[in-house]
Amino acid sequence: MSELHVNELSHRYRGVEVLQSISFSLAPGEIFALMGGSGTGKSTLLKCLAGLEKQHTGTITLGGQTMDETTAAKRPVVLMFQDALLFPHMTLRENVAYALKTRGVKRQVRSDQAAVFLEKVGMLHAAERLPEQCSGGEKQRVALARALIAQPALLLLDEPFASLDETLRFQMLRWAKSLLKEAGTTAVFVTHAKDEAVAMGDTIGVMHEGRLFEKGSPAALARRPLYGPTADALGDGVRIGSTFVPASAVKVHRFTSNDDDAGWKAQVQSLFQTHGQLLVCLEVAGAAQALTIPAPFQMAEGEWLYISADSDSLVELAEQRGEHDETK
Repeated sequence: MSELHVNELSHRYRGVEVLQSISFSLAPGEIFALMGGSGTGKSTLLKCLAGLEKQHTGTITLGGQTMDETTAAKRPVVLMFQDALLFPHMTLRENVAYALKTRGVKRQVRSDQAAVFLEKVGMLHAAERLPEQCSGGEKQRVALARALIAQPALLLLDEPFASLDETLRFQMLRWAKSLLKEAGTTAVFVTHAKDEAVAMGDTIGVMHEGRLFEKGSPAALARRPLYGPTADALGDGVRIGSTFVPASAVKVHRFTSNDDDAGWKAQVQSLFQTHGQLLVCLEVAGAAQALTIPAPFQMAEGEWLYISADSDSLVELAEQRGEHDETK
C-alpha cells in the first residue's frame, strides 16, 4: 500500500497546456475515480503518472519516493487500457505470469502464483486457453490479474471496461473494486461516466480543460459541489446559472400567476416508476439539465409547476479552478 502525492503538475503539447497545475493526494489503498469529458486531460495525467509522458513542471511522489526522473520501466506502476493487450501466443496462465518472468522468478513459482491470481478473478478453469478463445470480459479479468500479480504501488485504469455492455461493465466494476480493496492497491480509475465513477471511487475528481476542480467523496460532491464543472458532472440537483439547487432541498408547488421571483418555473417532461416510487422529470427554466425527483403529488406531463428551495440550501458555484477535498 502506497500513498501518492501530485504537486503542481503541468504538461504541454505543441505549446498547448494540456494539464494545468494539477495537485492531489491519495491515501494508501485509496481508489480515486477521475472523471471528465474527452480532451480534459485525464489520459494524459495517467501517462505522466506512469512515466510515459514527461511533466513540464511539478512533482510526483509515490510511497515516499520522487518519481520525476524515474523511467516508466522502473516505476512500481501498472497501467491498464480499454484493450486488454494480452499476448496472443501465450496462454492465460503465461500472460498472468509474465510480470514475474521479467523479474527472474522460477517457472514453477510463477506458474503457481499465476494460478492463485487466476482463481481470484474466476478464470483458473481457463488457464490453458489462448486469449482468442475468451470473451472481452474474460480478457479484462485476466488483464487485471496480470496487473495485480505485479503488486504495483499504483494501478492506473484508463476506462478498462468501456467496451463491455452495461450489465457486464457494472459487474466488472464491483468485482474489480472488491479485488483492489482486498489487495490494498492504490488506484486511479479514469472514466467519463458519473455512474462508473460513483461505483468505483472512494473519492472522485472532476477534470475540465486540463484542470482538476474538486476532489471529494461521491456523496459530498453530489450534495454540495463548489464549482460549475463539478455540478454539471456529479451534482444531485439542478444548476441554474451560477446557483446549484440540491435535489433534496427542492419544494414543488402548483404554478399560479401570483408566484414571486423566489423560485423557478418548471414543466413536467415525464413521469415514471422506479422501485415502486413515482418520479418526475422536470425541465427547469434557465437550467441546462433536467431535474428528476420524487413526485410529491399527482401531476400530468406538460403541466407547469413552480419549484423553490430555502436560501441556506443553495450553493453559489465558482467557475475558477480550485481543489476542495472533504475527505481530508
